[in-house]
This record gives sequence, structure tokens and C-alpha cells, in this order.
Amino acid sequence: RFDATAAIDNYDFLHWIKAEIFNFIKDIKPFFTIAEHVPQDTTVAGPEGPLDAAWHETFSKQMMSTLTGTDREGRQPFNLDGMTAVLNPRIEGFASPFNVVNYIDNHDQTRILWLLGQNGILDEPAFRRVKMGAALMLTAPGTPMLWMGQEFGESAERTTASQSLDWSLLQNQRNSDLRNFYTGLINLRKHTEALNLDTVEIIHADPKRSIIAFKRWDMNGGVVVVVANLRDQFAGDVHIANWPGDGKWHEYTDNYDTEIQGGVLNDKLAESEVKVFIKA
Repeated sequence: RFDATAAIDNYDFLHWIKAEIFNFIKDIKPFFTIAEHVPQDTTVAGPEGPLDAAWHETFSKQMMSTLTGTDREGRQPFNLDGMTAVLNPRIEGFASPFNVVNYIDNHDQTRILWLLGQNGILDEPAFRRVKMGAALMLTAPGTPMLWMGQEFGESAERTTASQSLDWSLLQNQRNSDLRNFYTGLINLRKHTEALNLDTVEIIHADPKRSIIAFKRWDMNGGVVVVVANLRDQFAGDVHIANWPGDGKWHEYTDNYDTEIQGGVLNDKLAESEVKVFIKA
């Protein structure tokens, strides 16, 4: 990761240093360069850019807005056009989702759980929302980035002083469940080819109910569909047409099978719930 590339502001130098390092290390290990480029600039990464990928700042802003349910930094929480754009970075001008690093929060920001607390969102409602964020980040195209402690619900206020992680949080059931939730999603991502490619298509967007669904697929017939209720309100019955294939599908998060007929999913969504369907 190249720190503060916007401050470096010299693409020729970044091209040169990447080539120098690559020539030295290419026979030793894989080499992938990331730009911490804030504010976001699509030209820093990709085929024409000096580096391979860049921090996806708009993804973070949209997630922070959606998870808190508040307007933040020019983003609206349930604007599905905004969510669609960060789920498909090509819309924003990136050549491919391979060129983005998705994150919710990082070391230069306040933690999402602390921010939720400042908005009066605590306990189970807060953990529902951070699980929604985790599920979207780990199934969206692009490389996911976690801030250490995020995976078990670290919620300390940001400080420039030395600050150790509070490992005792794992003694709490909600924190332990969150860590297991992250572990499972990371394992799913690592072992599901469709989640490792740059394929993505929005197949359903319901702005009135703030429900969105997107498809990921591989070249061997593997398909994953992610369905999300972005509001922390019980959605109940959902019917999603344009489903990519009839037959048996397995839902990962609640671990059950469902039968698709006529290209329509009939299911239910709870508050801030994300379901991940895998073609069986």
C-alpha cells in the first residue's frame, strides 16, 4: 500500500517505483499495489493508472450513511442509485472492480460501532447493521479491507494515542457471534469462485422498501445472488423476479435450501438482513 498518494501527486514516480519493485520481486512472490488515494480518483488505478487498485472511498461513505441511516458526506442512506454505483465500480469510472479496495472504516476514521452509538443505535440493532455491512463488503466485487478489531466489534473512539485492541470483547456473545460471522463470510469468499471475479449485475432494486439484489457469477456456471434489506425495519415477504435460474439454491447465512420456480424468489427479510443464495 502506498500511503497518501494524493499528496505524492506524481503518477510518473508511482509508475517508476512500481516497475522497480516488480522487477525485483516478480520471481519471489505475487505483487499487488494499492493506493491510499483520498479523495477518490479513478485514474490512479487500472490499466492506464500507475497502481493496481485504490481505496474505494465512496463505498465507505455509502456504507457509513446506510448503516447509520443518516445523510453523511453527500450520501443518502437508502439511495439505491448510490448503492448500485459502489457495488459496481465501473459506473464510477473504474476499469474493473479489481481496481478497488472496499472498506467500511479505517484507521483515519471513527469506527462504525462508535458512530452508531453516537446516533443512539446500540446493542442488537447496532450489531445487525454491522453484520449487514460485513455481508455486503465481503460479497461485493473488489478487494475487502478490514480495520483490525472490526471483525469482533471494536468500538473505541478514534484517538492518535497508542491504543490496544480490547480482546475482552470476545467474551460477549454479540462480539463473538460477529467474529464468527466474519470468519464464515471470509471462508465463503475464499472458496467461491464467483466472489473472486469482477462480475456483478444488479438484478433487483426496490427504492420504496430499500431492498437491493445483485448477482455474481463465474465462467463455470457458478452463481451467487445477494439480497439485502438496507433498512433496519422488518421487510417481511419479498418477491424478486429475474432470478438467474430455477431449481435448488442454498441460502448461506441462515443455512437452508429453497426452490426457485418461474424465475422468482419468494422469501422473507428481517431488519438489516442480507441473504446470500448459492446455486446448488
